[in-house]
Amino acid sequence: VCRLNNNLTSSGFVFTFLGSRGYDLAYCVRINPSNNDVFVCGLASNGFPTTLGAAYPSFGGAPLDAFVCRLNSNLSGAGFISTYLGGNATDGAYGLTFDSIRNVIVCGVTNSTNFPTTVGAYSTTLNDIDAFITKFNNSLTSTIASTLLGGNGFESAHAVVVDLLDNIYVTGETSSPNFPFIGVSGSYGGGTGDALLTKFSPSLNTVLASRTVGGSGLDVGRGIVIAPVAGQVFIIGYTGSGNFPITSTIPSSFDSTLSGLTDAFIARFKNNFSYIASTYIGGNGVELIVGSPPPSLSPNFSRGGIVLDDSMNVIVTGGTSSSDFPIFAPITRTTPTFYNGGVYQGGTSDIFVLKITPDLRGGPLVTTTPLAPPTLRAPANFATGLALPPYLQWDPPSNAIGGTSYLLYLSTDAYPLTEIYSGSRLTYTFSQAQGDTRYYWYVVATDSTGRISWSTTWRFTTEIPPIFAESGSSDEGVLLGRDAFTKQLYECFIATAVYGSSNHPDVLFLKQFRDRYLLTNPVGRYLTEKYYQISPRIADELKSSPIISAVVRVILTDVIYVMRKTLGERGKMREKR
Repeated sequence: VCRLNNNLTSSGFVFTFLGSRGYDLAYCVRINPSNNDVFVCGLASNGFPTTLGAAYPSFGGAPLDAFVCRLNSNLSGAGFISTYLGGNATDGAYGLTFDSIRNVIVCGVTNSTNFPTTVGAYSTTLNDIDAFITKFNNSLTSTIASTLLGGNGFESAHAVVVDLLDNIYVTGETSSPNFPFIGVSGSYGGGTGDALLTKFSPSLNTVLASRTVGGSGLDVGRGIVIAPVAGQVFIIGYTGSGNFPITSTIPSSFDSTLSGLTDAFIARFKNNFSYIASTYIGGNGVELIVGSPPPSLSPNFSRGGIVLDDSMNVIVTGGTSSSDFPIFAPITRTTPTFYNGGVYQGGTSDIFVLKITPDLRGGPLVTTTPLAPPTLRAPANFATGLALPPYLQWDPPSNAIGGTSYLLYLSTDAYPLTEIYSGSRLTYTFSQAQGDTRYYWYVVATDSTGRISWSTTWRFTTEIPPIFAESGSSDEGVLLGRDAFTKQLYECFIATAVYGSSNHPDVLFLKQFRDRYLLTNPVGRYLTEKYYQISPRIADELKSSPIISAVVRVILTDVIYVMRKTLGERGKMREKR
């Protein structure tokens, strides 16, 4: 394990070995955003250094166990914690992430009949060779939850990520025709294996959604990322299937044909795992997505060989042996010659880095001119005494090119919202509205160039049960009364300034806290109103002072950790009651 500075020079370089006299391999490294501790997982042999008090200090069985360890940011011995994870056969950990209170979640593969699972977990009996998902506390001293995942064939989980509700997502591979499809229709694609995509509840006792992704060849999922739009999911992997399910977009997917022995693939799904878009990426040779790249500063949104930028452009990396790998606008530099730009070097393979539009098709990238967000408007019939359905309206992005399509998301909770409309209209009659209910809504826009943007979230409240069908009834009722309003839910200005992104997990947590707790009572609404009066000016000051901003970020991170911990404990108490 080694640490370099941002310029990759020797200044600040720190290095340590980690292993035994046998075979040890690290697959994934992640940084705890609360204190910069370094977490590593992989495969280890007998004699790997573990620590007193660790969840599993003893080697489980030949030839290899999974391992998880924690080091401080200087990679010194202070605070070092290390544990095995495995049973009486081979076990390996491939992916690692954190939940909202920094519990450590790892995924991998096992063929141990006594792999340590927990009571009430989704699956506790090994089928053949199964994937596993295990959640530890941050000190790696106890197992919070642990489950197997598999059918009658082979399964392995390669990457794991969590959403804002701490639901756990994994991708990997399966050769089981009976792998579970939950929440979406479909079946195993055949061949030697499919990629898998599964979503668990935080306690790993329930599968909330699950499917396979693939065709008649070998398909493997390697990386996963959750988009900030309604929990949409992107996965990346590689496929040898000529009939891999390519979902057409307009005008078309970037590449709809398998070009070589294997191609990389990117697939985008709705929160329920139904397809939105997918594409091949490759040339006349072999493309593979292997290993696990360095983490993003947004720990909940970037995993494996795939990340998203602020415009939801997709950036992927992998290896290629294709002399005709698609090259667009390659970076070139003559002095010094660190890289060669767009010329394949031959040999076994080259590394590739590719950036593609969110809908995974050809066309200009969203780079210098992001799509402006659609603008929400108060419903036209939002007035006292109208017993009519809310009539939701929005204005198109100011710089849209060509035709623009929209997705309308609405729910009684601020996250996740549910897609209720897809089309090109700028209005929606919400005939399903109930009385005495608070709703949240926002709109996602996509123009003809593939650029995507989304509005801020607004809310409105209905008061008296609406009378939609009984026109002229003596029981008039009021749909929208004195406290019924629609209002933009503004950004968390200070947190956005110090974290550098409105989509950072801690910023999203603060928005969720505002919506679920502060805005549900008069005192909280008053405090929120006062915050928005003073916070924009403070945020501007923080942006111009990096040192003060860094200090505030450290303090804010600790405060959010305590808030998450406290709310998590309250949730457990409610479950017990």
